[in-house]
Amino acid sequence: MNRYTLDPNHTDLGFTAKHMVFTTVRGRFNEYEGYVEVDGDDYVNAKGEFTLQVASINSSNEKRDEHLRSADFFNAAAYPALTFRPSAISAKGGDRYAVTGDLTVRDVTKPIELDVKVEGRSAKDDVGEARIAGKPPGARESRRLGPPSGARHHVCRRSRVRTCQPQPCPG
Repeated sequence: MNRYTLDPNHTDLGFTAKHMVFTTVRGRFNEYEGYVEVDGDDYVNAKGEFTLQVASINSSNEKRDEHLRSADFFNAAAYPALTFRPSAISAKGGDRYAVTGDLTVRDVTKPIELDVKVEGRSAKDDVGEARIAGKPPGARESRRLGPPSGARHHVCRRSRVRTCQPQPCPG
């Protein structure tokens, strides 16, 4: 079994959010960690966990980022991390997989399904490391976040995990 960790130099964990119905805001989380454990090419039995630090949110607008960190949205002070824990993986054909798991935002956990495509594998790259690359193409998870005023803000995930570096499995 190989354990692959997210490579921050080749990973983008971002989001889009609709604001006021007609404006799309894009951003990313700059601090995160995660891993996938894979036995050869058996992705159906892979295990993993991913954590994003809410305080690292970056939408290229500091005033908006502070508001997103506030209790009106993510409440980073009380809930510093978002987590995704895969619970089941099924092959959809080719290099596509349905990854079902639990997404936790503000201590509320809900099941979601991601459509993931494994984009490549390398036994050894130019620096001698094995790598896998994948992404959820068009993956969307709409979560209603926002002030109690009833204004609707939907956050949709987009992410691209281009390269993971193998690490020894614990135990």
